Amino acid sequence: MSMSRIDWEHLPEHVHHAVEVHTGPVIKAETVSGGKNSQIAACVSTADQLVFVKGMPSDHPQHPSQQREAAINPYVAPRLAPTILWRVQDSGWDLLGFENVSGRHADYEPSSPDLPRVLQLAGELAQVETPPASVVRSVEQRWAAHADPGAAERWRAGRTLLHTDLASHNVLLGETRDWLIDWAWPTVGPAWVDPVVLILRLMEAGHTAAQADMVCGALPAWQGADRAEVASFSAANARLWKSITVHDPEPWKLHTARMAEQWCSYWSGMD
Repeated sequence: MSMSRIDWEHLPEHVHHAVEVHTGPVIKAETVSGGKNSQIAACVSTADQLVFVKGMPSDHPQHPSQQREAAINPYVAPRLAPTILWRVQDSGWDLLGFENVSGRHADYEPSSPDLPRVLQLAGELAQVETPPASVVRSVEQRWAAHADPGAAERWRAGRTLLHTDLASHNVLLGETRDWLIDWAWPTVGPAWVDPVVLILRLMEAGHTAAQADMVCGALPAWQGADRAEVASFSAANARLWKSITVHDPEPWKLHTARMAEQWCSYWSGMD
């Protein structure tokens, strides 16, 4: 479930003071409207710097996602993601302070000129050194409950770092470089998993399944994908999204679940 966003001024004073230990006095804080998984998200200005701050109460059910983002950051920043400068845990709140980066969200519509840049980022991610198991869960662990018997065990061989949430709002395109943001679900598994995830996002933006398949064809990870393994994972992913909508029928989640089903139908029809 998406979190309700609050403004900087509504955080406890003790939290403000704890942040200012790292930043100096805060002059201005502007709430950011984008994103769904942080209760506070703001660009915080001081006399000599601008920092992006995101966070939530430490006892929030979604707090583990922030723990994961903090843990993975040293492995993906600054190469792919903004660097976490500091972390504040005070008065029941957990805040991450990121270097502020300028950019716009990627456009995933068909024929968008942004698509080659998105693929470039996805390709760079596939080259990142795999973090230890203590930092990230595996595809097998995350999708096993929805997989056909024995399927998840075969995904265990994949050792590529994956983002697994390659939505357009998680890609920032800047004037001189681009970033992958919101690392709430870093995972280790077969390199073709992120292309499957990306394909659903492309379909949400208006691509047909065939068009999305063709776009991702530029990725080496997709070119070498095992058809049967992709089919088994796609089916498990569709079941996962269906189960999510049973408990949390937000419109965008229902839409993603439909795209996952459509993708499965397309992929199975390719045999």
